[in-house]
Amino acid sequence: MNFFRLQDAGISLSKMRKFNSGDGGDGHKHGLCVSTSPDRFWGAEGAYGSDRPGEVVVLKGQKVAEIYDGYRIRPTEIVARFPWATWEAMLADGTAWDYEDWN
Repeated sequence: MNFFRLQDAGISLSKMRKFNSGDGGDGHKHGLCVSTSPDRFWGAEGAYGSDRPGEVVVLKGQKVAEIYDGYRIRPTEIVARFPWATWEAMLADGTAWDYEDWN
């Protein structure tokens, strides 16, 4: 299964493995919060622009917990990385959905 995360550009897999997303009301403290949808980032989209480059990272990982709108995972592999502006164009033309993988 592929997971999606919008975050600051250039974060290594090693750092993602060590990072624990903040408690967003789900009661969990361990794992990286991710989405199962290529177009759902819980409002983080507004945090990125020319002054703060973001990227969408497509990941594989072990599920830690199901949360309100996705999962907490322990990332195991980076499938692909895209600058946020590129991902926005991919959402518009439909190619972002090619990265959904429910296996």
